[in-house]
Amino acid sequence: MILPSPSLTEDIMKRCLIFVLTLALLPLALLSPLPAFAAVEVSDELYEIPEMQEYKESWLIYDPNDTRFPLQCNRPTELVDVNDGVVLALNAPGNNTLIEFKAPHLSKNPISIEEYDYNELALRVQFYVSDATVFSSNCEMELTSSGTCDKIELNFGPHKQHNLKKGWNSMYLPFAEGGSKNGQLDVTNINYMRFYFFLSEEITMALGKVMIVPAEQLAIEQTFSTQNWTSSDATLANENGLLKMTVNGSGTLKGQGDDLPIYKPSRTAIRFGIRAADPSLIQSLTLQLTDANGETAKKALDVTQLNQQNQSTYEVICSDMEATEEYNFEFTWRVTLLVKTTEQTDIFFDQFSVTSYDSDYFYDWEHGYHTEPGEYSIAVIPDIQELSALYPHKLNTIMQWIADHKEEENILFAIDLGDVTWNGHTGETNASNNEFTAARAAFDLLSEAGIDYSISYGNHDYTPSGRNTSKFNEYFPRSLFQSFDSYGGSMDENKSDNTYYTFRGGNTDYLVIALEYAPDNKTISWANEIVTAHPNHKVIVTTHGYLQGDSAKTVAEENELAPAVGADRLWNNLLKKHENIFMLLCGHAWSKNYSGDLVMRQDQGEHGNTVYQIMANAQDIDASRGGVGMLLMLRFSEDGNVIDFNWFSPVSQQAFRANNQFKLALNNQVTVQGIEDGATYCGSASFTVDSKTSATVKVGSTILQPVNGVYTLPGTDRAKTITISDPFGDKMTSFRITINSDHTGGEASCTAAAVCTVCSASYKDALSHEYGEDGICTRCGEQLPQEEVPPTTFPFFLIPVIAAVVISFGAVAMIANKKRA
Repeated sequence: MILPSPSLTEDIMKRCLIFVLTLALLPLALLSPLPAFAAVEVSDELYEIPEMQEYKESWLIYDPNDTRFPLQCNRPTELVDVNDGVVLALNAPGNNTLIEFKAPHLSKNPISIEEYDYNELALRVQFYVSDATVFSSNCEMELTSSGTCDKIELNFGPHKQHNLKKGWNSMYLPFAEGGSKNGQLDVTNINYMRFYFFLSEEITMALGKVMIVPAEQLAIEQTFSTQNWTSSDATLANENGLLKMTVNGSGTLKGQGDDLPIYKPSRTAIRFGIRAADPSLIQSLTLQLTDANGETAKKALDVTQLNQQNQSTYEVICSDMEATEEYNFEFTWRVTLLVKTTEQTDIFFDQFSVTSYDSDYFYDWEHGYHTEPGEYSIAVIPDIQELSALYPHKLNTIMQWIADHKEEENILFAIDLGDVTWNGHTGETNASNNEFTAARAAFDLLSEAGIDYSISYGNHDYTPSGRNTSKFNEYFPRSLFQSFDSYGGSMDENKSDNTYYTFRGGNTDYLVIALEYAPDNKTISWANEIVTAHPNHKVIVTTHGYLQGDSAKTVAEENELAPAVGADRLWNNLLKKHENIFMLLCGHAWSKNYSGDLVMRQDQGEHGNTVYQIMANAQDIDASRGGVGMLLMLRFSEDGNVIDFNWFSPVSQQAFRANNQFKLALNNQVTVQGIEDGATYCGSASFTVDSKTSATVKVGSTILQPVNGVYTLPGTDRAKTITISDPFGDKMTSFRITINSDHTGGEASCTAAAVCTVCSASYKDALSHEYGEDGICTRCGEQLPQEEVPPTTFPFFLIPVIAAVVISFGAVAMIANKKRA
């Protein structure tokens, strides 16, 4: 007998011991609690990831709901499970140590974006922060095409590139605005992503989606025609869809006040097509831009490109132009083509376009002006001093839009909120005269279209000597307003300082009172008399200054035009005293953080009526974005009860931010169907909101967006507060509900599924029997069914076969023994 070696015996014993220990410890491991980070409580808003804007084309880098490609973190215990996916970083330490997140799967599946140039792409990121103030200067978001960090890299400092706020941030980061390190990112082989942060205090961060999208463009295209272009020293004619310019020696082709959106000169291209009847006669071509102050930028074009048969396309990047020292590309308002020839010849021009990429500009715009017109409209014109001083052609565009849409929008009246000039109060006589002239010419476009208007002149419209309105009355005299059918009268028979107007819209009579800047007691007393005399009219009061940028009423302004008085005097002595005053409109102040938004508040008058107070002023964004040219359209239902607010730019034909486009019902009832206050739901909860007012639905502090009119909340095993507010931010109603992630309660039996104690639905499968040795089910006590055993019948036909086999084996054994013997 061969015994196993001692070493082999020891190995066998070890293996047996490991096997026994595994069997013993496995139940303990399965029963152990999960790591602490999986049970961490975080605020509800972290779980409500906003919807990402949809794009026709996009390249997804990270999606928290796609668990195939999770982020890696150098502090893995800080990962938080959110919405069945992993976002990142709970309680990130605030000791300026590195917190780093990577997407390693990019190296295996690199993103290739071959059809786009580098400057035509942008990064979209959903980023949550519990405190936006604690980022150090050393924080970056990086993309590379080197498979590692710091090589062939595109990077952004998120705290610098975007104004982070507490909660979820939807960041739009154009590639051209990012930094680079050791080479420019190759967009055909993006294979690495890293976000890293150094923080001064402990916060919670999270990522929603991270994706690459085509950068948004602002493009202006204009056909060359004698309507859009002029020349003082050459002959122009339209021929076969082209503009033919006949030049003998030298000629200039001037655009008619073209609005060129040159916010980033290095990213703005000007394109146009030229064909020459005889290219050999062209000595030179020069593209020239002119800003509002008369400064110029020029670029000489290569005339050797010109062709007699085919059109040559020229493209000029604005930053490549030679500009005078004071030239401001953002204020570019005219384009000129300068031509020199050896003798008379014809030059043909085709499509002119300007294409610009700018994140600040685009982040705020809603594409198009889509809202359906109401039964009738009032056009509200905000402070226009930037336009009358720098962009009179854009001011004309606003007024012409109102005139052109008079019938379609049924525009009954226009209201101007003052500051029609910039230099009226400065003593700069020439500038003041030019601005008043430009403003009057623009308003005459309304008069020519048969649209009456009012003006509440502003502090910039006084002459320098105190409350002197002589210059304003010179250009906008009382006789002008007396010619309007709607004109009711003025406080002073020799001035147009304070006026009122009446007109009818649908089945409602309206009274508009246009008051001076910081009206005194005499003016307020007069206004009270006018309102009292029109008890059956719905009243809109307009004045230049009333609200501040944070929606608070203005306090005393330290100037001689508004000595020690604030908006409360107008509120206490006029607005709250009359039941039929429902709205005040003003301008003057900037919105909070110079955002360009409408500013709104509502207060209750003495008769229980609501007075809506709205400030519309675009001068902050006009100044920073080259004159966007805004207009507020108020579109009314036939009964005047529902007003559709539209804050948009006739210049760009786009609406400014979704939050400024809303419906307001003066008498509103909001109805919510699908949920009840205090109820508990399983799996998810869906509901609808019926309101004539544009309602904002929030879960905690996160805005919930509907899909096909239905709001849906997923199950989270936590209570949620749903608040429904009107456009002024005032709560209309709220609900407190609980949504379980699944059914709960009840016990399944061997004969039936469990019944949810919340919604009474059946869930889980019925249990199977578990029989003991006695044949009794340990769960329900049922006896194991006895199977019938058929009677045993001995197979007698096998006896001969068995006997033959036994005899054969016996014979073989006998033969074998004889051989051994």
